[in-house]
Amino acid sequence: MREELSVASISWLSSPPIPITHPASILSGFLGGTGKVVRFKGPHRFYRAAGWDTKSNAMASAYGGWWVDEAILTRIGNQIQQFEGWLPPNFLHQAWPAQYRGHDCSV
Repeated sequence: MREELSVASISWLSSPPIPITHPASILSGFLGGTGKVVRFKGPHRFYRAAGWDTKSNAMASAYGGWWVDEAILTRIGNQIQQFEGWLPPNFLHQAWPAQYRGHDCSV
């Protein structure tokens, strides 16, 4: 179950157990006012970013640069799948991150 919390994103990012030094740098990746703090209860599956971090020119953190809800990736995949055979594979591959950044995760 997904529960939206009433705490401000910047306050949550700045709080223990792992306070972020520059929370505004993370929030700048979101449209103003769209970042939300949520809590998941019960079984849930998340995926994390892994691999090469081009900003630091090194391997990404073992804990991942970001985490994503499996249900969101499934929803995006289903939306993109309808265009297979109509659009070139490289375009569909590029559509994934664009859809993820633009996806309304509150749906």
